[in-house]
Formats: sequence, C-alpha cells, structure tokens
Amino acid sequence: MKKSFSLIEILFVVIIISIISAVVLSKTSSNIQKTMLLKAKSDVILIKSALNQYKNKMLLKQKSSYLSSLDDASINTKGLKLFTNIIKDVIFISTSKEQLKQGLWIKTSNNSYEFVLSSQDQIEFIYDSANNKFECDLSTQYCDELIQ
Repeated sequence: MKKSFSLIEILFVVIIISIISAVVLSKTSSNIQKTMLLKAKSDVILIKSALNQYKNKMLLKQKSSYLSSLDDASINTKGLKLFTNIIKDVIFISTSKEQLKQGLWIKTSNNSYEFVLSSQDQIEFIYDSANNKFECDLSTQYCDELIQ
C-alpha cells in the first residue's frame, strides 16, 4: 500500500505557508518604510545643520547669511549632486520623477525638493532663502514624523 499525502493535507500546508509569508512580507515592508523615514530625518538634520553653519560663518564674516539656492543642479534630473552649496563632505545624488529611486532626493524646482520614500510616497521640502529655512510641507503625511 502506497503512503502519500491527501489533497487536503497539501492544501493545508500551502495555506499555512502563505499566511506565514504574508506576515513576514508585511513586517518587512513596514521596516523598509521606517528605515526610509529615518534616512530622510537624518538627511534633513544634516541639511539644516549645514544651513546653520553657513549662516554662522557668514555672520562672523559680516556678509549676507542667505543663499539663493542650495545647489546648481538641474531640475528633475537623475544622477546629479544636490545641496553642494552648503554640504561638501556628504554627497546626495538626485533621482528623477520618471525614475524614482527609494531613499534619494528629487530637485523639483530651484528651491524645492522631494525625498522618495517609495514609488507612491514622496515628502516635499521647500528651501526658504529669505529666512534660510529648509522645511517639509506640513500638509504631507510624513512631515510630522520628520520634525519630531
């Protein structure tokens, strides 16, 4: 007599494996989202710190402490260095709206940027040259988490 698994036993095992996979994948995607938020937060802290250093340096030299732009990169272009007018040691490489890459920045205008959390979620930031401020758009979903 042959011993084999019945169709019900095989289906039961497949269902259990599917449930376990779904739980693991949901946890993984949640962790990736949290990691991207943490990267965005550290990037923003670095940019704001560099702006403050620049402002203090210009005040000590008794010069205007405001920058007209944070970099000379083209708008919505992949592979360019961003924030080069204030940060020399760390390189931020841009991506574009057409080729979104998680964890990178998009320059959307002369004074606005977006951080790519995922292909569906980007966080918009505006550089206010008159007040030397780099802030996220408070109406966006993730801005509250970044300014805590």
